[in-house]
Amino acid sequence: MKSYFALLLLIICSGCTSQALEKSLLWKISGNGLAEPSYLFGTLHSACTIEMDNKITDAIGSTKQLYLEIDYQDPDFEKEFAEAPRDMKEGITIESMLSDEDFQLLDTYFIENKGRSVRIHNTLKPEFINMMLTSKILDCTTKSYEEEIVAITKRQGKETFGLEKIKFQVMMYDRIPYSIQLEGLMKNIKDNLANGRKKAKIMAAMYEEEDIEGLENFIRNSDNKTYSNYADIILSERNRAWIPKIEEAAKAKPTFFAFGVTHLAGTEGVIMLLRKKGYKVEAVK
Repeated sequence: MKSYFALLLLIICSGCTSQALEKSLLWKISGNGLAEPSYLFGTLHSACTIEMDNKITDAIGSTKQLYLEIDYQDPDFEKEFAEAPRDMKEGITIESMLSDEDFQLLDTYFIENKGRSVRIHNTLKPEFINMMLTSKILDCTTKSYEEEIVAITKRQGKETFGLEKIKFQVMMYDRIPYSIQLEGLMKNIKDNLANGRKKAKIMAAMYEEEDIEGLENFIRNSDNKTYSNYADIILSERNRAWIPKIEEAAKAKPTFFAFGVTHLAGTEGVIMLLRKKGYKVEAVK
């Protein structure tokens, strides 16, 4: 289930950047009345290898609670996931939106790769079907930074919380035209994920270099219109909504915040939004 949303969280993009930021995945928040520092860490939700160096584990160790985008440890998570409205509104179906030829192409691809007809998911929002198929983009057994961080905090006896609920993430795709989502899905089908694999390798290399602005710019200019054309819905609005929650948590206890790396950079990225609120946010080297 976590892997179902891992790629979705990996490809989420952000707005423009007007001020150069250092290359770093880990950032310290201090000042503006905080008794102790908290930390921001940009993750890849799905990766072939996980590297947690001392500066990251030290930052986790110095904090007293963990905040992720979604708290998968929440006892209500399974129920909330099951009840989240993943289907398109007004009875729209994938089949009704495609030509007979394209629907047959999609169905055949789905059968070959998932072992079942796409008709089972005929009312599902197209991006979630895309997610199911593009989980094969990385040619490895994938791992999650979030799972590794949760494991560390569990050993330290710390609580985990979420900045938002799974229902919110699912429902935001009702605000993006289903036709745009379907366009991205069919592009992936027709080139057998070749372009997706190429982009994933570029992003992985940028992540290794801790180039948060490069990742932002790369995704913002993506040919996937679901993300490049609707970055405000998918990223900027969420960042703005997170800031009061980040402030409240950081004031209560020193907190380690871990979320998708593309939430960090940009004029409405978490770093700049916190700086605008008067906090000192500096790269940890």
